[in-house]
Amino acid sequence: MQQGRVVMMLDADTGKEVPIPDEGPKLQALQVALKICESYRKLHGLDAEKKVNISGGVRYEIVGIDPADLT
Repeated sequence: MQQGRVVMMLDADTGKEVPIPDEGPKLQALQVALKICESYRKLHGLDAEKKVNISGGVRYEIVGIDPADLT
């Protein structure tokens, strides 16, 4: 609909004018689905920061060299 009139287009197969389908309801349904997904993620904490504790150290090992030669 545009200015209260149905917008028409030519059908390539038949050569007749047909109304252009309105995609508005589909887009609104997708927006609602995205909002539901966002609410689910917030409810279950899927977007929350994750705290990671790392303990321990780093061990370096030189392979193929006698440690006595290094001093």
